[in-house]
Amino acid sequence: MDRMEELDGGSTAIGRIAGILAPYLGPHMTKVSIEMYRTRLGMSEVSTPEQCEELIARLVPGLRAFVGEQRTASLAAEMRNVARGD
Repeated sequence: MDRMEELDGGSTAIGRIAGILAPYLGPHMTKVSIEMYRTRLGMSEVSTPEQCEELIARLVPGLRAFVGEQRTASLAAEMRNVARGD
């Protein structure tokens, strides 16, 4: 599976994070945003919980602009649960 395919609701933490965001940002913007930050962070195919947390921290400010503070807080908590494997 390549990195972009993983974002189509894959079973990895990154794929599940993409699945959380896609209903709010759309599939294309979700994929582009996640891949952009993964590249900037130097993330490999396998992401650690710490890397996922950093990715989430980078996504949150932009997410606020689209869905507001309350929804962002809820989505961020859901993404952090996924990153921790909960």
